[in-house]
Amino acid sequence: MDTTIRMPFLERRKDNLHIQKGVQSNAANVFPAHSFVKLTAGAVAACVTADIVCYGYAPGPSHPSTDQLPVSLYGTNQWVFDPRDAQFVVNITSGAGLIGQANGAPQLSAVAVGTQYGLYRDVTSFMQMLKNR
Repeated sequence: MDTTIRMPFLERRKDNLHIQKGVQSNAANVFPAHSFVKLTAGAVAACVTADIVCYGYAPGPSHPSTDQLPVSLYGTNQWVFDPRDAQFVVNITSGAGLIGQANGAPQLSAVAVGTQYGLYRDVTSFMQMLKNR
């Protein structure tokens, strides 16, 4: 694919049952669309670098309580997708956040099927990628 994947993209699920989890508020937590999220004090928050627990996948961005229609249909509420039995397309990055054909970025040849990779979240752009160990 020539287009850079900026955030994880939900490609498909094994089934179409139990796709979405129950509604949760994002409270004051900020994250972009297409984020892996966790529950923090009962609210949805983005998974950060080296997190080991993932509650779900948020296809839409977080919203502050001041957002109104048509920007936010449901206020701060989020219906996240269950990541179990799902396949995602995700960039793999170096520790410096390099992706694709950038000098020093991991290449496809460095990816091994069945290998575990850690989550990396850039502190300025909030983009989530997999970190090549």
